[in-house]
Amino acid sequence: MNTIFYYLKLCIYLSYFAENIFMNQILISKYNGRIDYIECTSGNVLVKPNEIIKKGDLLITSNINLDNLYSKEKLVPIKGIVIGTITEYRTIKIPKNEIIEIYSGEFESKTYFELFKNKVLNPVSPYEKSFTKEYLAFQFTPFLKVYKRYFYEKNEKVVSHTKDEAQNIALKKIYYDFIKNKTSEREMICSMVLLKYVEGPSDFLLTYAITCKINMGEFASF
Repeated sequence: MNTIFYYLKLCIYLSYFAENIFMNQILISKYNGRIDYIECTSGNVLVKPNEIIKKGDLLITSNINLDNLYSKEKLVPIKGIVIGTITEYRTIKIPKNEIIEIYSGEFESKTYFELFKNKVLNPVSPYEKSFTKEYLAFQFTPFLKVYKRYFYEKNEKVVSHTKDEAQNIALKKIYYDFIKNKTSEREMICSMVLLKYVEGPSDFLLTYAITCKINMGEFASF
């Protein structure tokens, strides 16, 4: 009973703490750009669509006292997103010759034991280069386990890239990095324009102007 009471008190405290943390925040711009879309269900919005903003500008505040933006008397949690159009520049280096690892199709499996967290008959790879995976095959007791380890042979292959291939690789990298960091379905890449191309003895340097619609805001303390 005491344990349940303790956890209830802890949950109430954490809920109160989290609410106060989120109520003492502002949303500022991470970029220079133009506002396209605003969605806010809680908070005081200080910008409007088509407005040009600079990095660090205040977008939304948890303070709903319109007479004094620095007052902490009327605070609410910020729930919203600001999407804007920005143009950023990125230089990507693509090697002319790239070493890639390929699976040869050969593999071997070996068994070993773990006794009191010590490996017994710990197997090593029969191949010069390989990657491994292992699985728990059987557990006699919590202190004695049997593992199966698989060794997959891998070879190295040198792949040469042309200028066109380097551009395709660079564009894919820009796209995948953007997708990986997306926080809203409204974010998208509008265009990627090659501004500069430099061919060196061992690599290509490609500079792009990337125009995109992106989540403009980041939280900061009030």
